[in-house]
Amino acid sequence: MRPRSIVVLLASIVGYSNSVPTPEGPAAVQQRASDQLFPNLIINVDKSNPGAYSAAGYTAQMTSTLATVFSFDIPYDIHPTCTLTFTLPPPSGLFRYTVAGSGVITVSSINGDVSTPTSYGSVAPLLGGSYGSFYVTSGGGGGAIGVPCSAGTTLQVVLDIFNPVNQ
Repeated sequence: MRPRSIVVLLASIVGYSNSVPTPEGPAAVQQRASDQLFPNLIINVDKSNPGAYSAAGYTAQMTSTLATVFSFDIPYDIHPTCTLTFTLPPPSGLFRYTVAGSGVITVSSINGDVSTPTSYGSVAPLLGGSYGSFYVTSGGGGGAIGVPCSAGTTLQVVLDIFNPVNQ
C-alpha cells in the first residue's frame, strides 16, 4: 500500500543546552531557554519530475512523489548549539492538515543553500544524511525528531514520506 499524501504545516520548538555559560555584564544579550520557530521558506519539490521548478508556498505536501524543503533562521541570541525539534501540533486555527498513508516522515540534511524557485533535480545533489524519522497522526499525535543547529545560522532540511517500497 503506497501512502497517498501527508499535508502539513510544521512548527518547531527549539530547545537549547544550558551547558554553555551566558555572557556577563550590562550589555549582555539574555539567552533564550526555548523558542517556537516557523519556517521562513517552504518549497514542495516533485521527485517524479526533477526538472520541474517550484516556488515557495505556505503549506507542505509530502507524497510518494513530493518532498518539502524547509528553511529556518536560527536566532542569534541563543547558546551556540541547539536542537531544532520537529513536532506537529493538534489541528486547529492555522494548523490544518491531513495525514494519509504511513504517517512516517524522514528528515534529511541539505549540504548547501536552497532558494526559490527550485526543483528536486537541484535539491537532490545537496541531500546529506538522514536525521531520522518521526510519526504523525491526524490528531496531532506522534513523535518528534531533533536536528542539531547553531545560533545565527540558517538551517535547511528536506522532509519526505518514508516509503519502504522506494527505500
